[in-house]
Amino acid sequence: MTAIFGVYSLDGSPIERADLEKMMRVLRHRGQDSYGLWCTTSIGFGRRIIHTTPESRFEQPVHLSPDGSLSLVADARLDKREELQTALGLPASSSERLTDAHLLLSAYEKWGESCPEKLSGDFAFAIKDHRKRVLFCARDRLGCKPFVYYFRPGSVFVFASEVKGVLCSQRVPLEINDATIGDFLFCNKGDQTRTFYSNVCKLPAAHSLTLAEGRIRTEAYWHLDPAAEVRCSSDEEYAERFRDLFVKSVSSRMRTDSALGSKLSGGQDTSAICCVARKVLQERGGGVLRTFSMLYPDSGPGDERRYVQSVVNMGNIEPYYVHAEELSPLKDMERVFRHIEGPYSPTTYVLWVPTGLAQEQGVQVLFEGYGGDQVVHPGYHYLAELAARFRWRRLASELRPIAAIHKNPFRPMLRRYIWRFGLRPWVPDLLRRAWRQLRGPQRPLASESRPWQLINPDFARRINLKERVKRFHTDYKEPLPTDREDHYRDLMSGGLQDGLELIDKIAAAFSVEIRCPFADPDLAQFCLALPSDQKLHLGYDRWILRHALANLRPREITNRIGKADLGPDWVRQLFRLEKANLHDALYGSDTIGEYVDIGAIRSTYKRLIETSSYITGSLDEVGWVYDTAILSLWLQRGSRLDQICSDTG
Repeated sequence: MTAIFGVYSLDGSPIERADLEKMMRVLRHRGQDSYGLWCTTSIGFGRRIIHTTPESRFEQPVHLSPDGSLSLVADARLDKREELQTALGLPASSSERLTDAHLLLSAYEKWGESCPEKLSGDFAFAIKDHRKRVLFCARDRLGCKPFVYYFRPGSVFVFASEVKGVLCSQRVPLEINDATIGDFLFCNKGDQTRTFYSNVCKLPAAHSLTLAEGRIRTEAYWHLDPAAEVRCSSDEEYAERFRDLFVKSVSSRMRTDSALGSKLSGGQDTSAICCVARKVLQERGGGVLRTFSMLYPDSGPGDERRYVQSVVNMGNIEPYYVHAEELSPLKDMERVFRHIEGPYSPTTYVLWVPTGLAQEQGVQVLFEGYGGDQVVHPGYHYLAELAARFRWRRLASELRPIAAIHKNPFRPMLRRYIWRFGLRPWVPDLLRRAWRQLRGPQRPLASESRPWQLINPDFARRINLKERVKRFHTDYKEPLPTDREDHYRDLMSGGLQDGLELIDKIAAAFSVEIRCPFADPDLAQFCLALPSDQKLHLGYDRWILRHALANLRPREITNRIGKADLGPDWVRQLFRLEKANLHDALYGSDTIGEYVDIGAIRSTYKRLIETSSYITGSLDEVGWVYDTAILSLWLQRGSRLDQICSDTG
């Protein structure tokens, strides 16, 4: 793991080394094994490194070409290194000491600004081409490595791995981004450039940025192909191809000479990673896999211990556990604010706490199952696709086991699908409008009405929130023609990039490098191109994952339906352990009233407390209160420069 940062003066004013030194101090949690600065009169780069691969021990903070015409700073872990070496004409004998930075710079020398297209792995980098007077930056395909920047035309360009690294520069003003607050309250994830600070932008995944002649240009260099199709002769061939891709994804991310660990929840994703990783370690004769799990109360909706134990029982695993009964969603709140750099979801502690435990056990490289739900799609939209195509016999054969597994009545489910997706689209609009008038006004679902009830209408008008919702909000209730289109929407909606950025920030807080085997572009493209019946099959979602890894995982996980429900646990702990913080958030400052209807929120909170209805009541109402509270607390305790750039340990 690495912190990269830099300042490029565009107005002739000299770079102040003290500015770079401050950026390096603020980002010290991202690397303390080696660090350094490089600067000229108009540009300066810096880097902090944690050695997590054998080659990283030979890395220099800033990599320069032999003739001095190129300067590079990178946060990178490249895959397919041998293929890249061959394409670059580099001798295989040098591979043990050949750093990823050297490969990146060689790739730029050979292919110029098209070099990101040739790279595999996780990376974010900046190259100053002194001959062309160009600054070129790029980020990996799915956004595993972060890159944020500030640009003032004719003045300065500042970049870093984290927002705080940019904001601490004396040349960057701090201003809260009200539009992003609106996105947070409305759960908009589609704007992949936004941060909670108006002047700091994210470079989106699979994009490059070129700064030349005082102007910046960003463009996508890669995208998933929603039209591609994978066709195999049998279910076994599909499974074999998936298994080959997944094992390669896991094993390539095991390139480290540091202690290796993995999250283990007992769900489909982390169990898949752990079972493959332990097997690869056994085959290599290289030690045990350390796993880190949250344990919830016995027999509760979050209890997964029997699934966790089934993986541990396979052997070659050294398990560590956190008992979640006494953990609050606001644990280490001020420290979390510093690293998340904004308000955060109530389940963030589920990621935060096991990562801290991994650090305590000396783990520097940690596997995370994030991305599994998006990449290996559950496939339920296949049912709507069958109904729309009048393949009702096949629809019935798929629905019958689903109804049995989930203990739902089969015939009403079948009728609903046939009507909603098969027949209703053919009903003329005039008849549908007449039926709605006869039926009368319907009460909106809480999840549908929630955002507009929560948000202050004056604030919504000021930031033109309705327009942002049209542009960036993904309406998952809006049906799409095919399951593949639904899958593509999931991958491209912005949620995947947001989640990868979140877990990177959490891992960095503990000086741990996170690696996500499901966030693999080749795997994502393959899964997107699969036929729908390889995603949903005889009642089982994510069928390709279950089928392909059936011989590598315990049967009870392969056949497991659904996943843990963490909602009741975090709600109970929030209201039991955090009443003082909740009261301070909702009553201690009037600032939050600029963004939400604070009177309605306070009334809801009071009712939840007085009646204890948060235990059995609407999770939507608890969500209103939590989102308001965490935003208020962030504005009070985590948003100022002295707060986010204070001790980041």
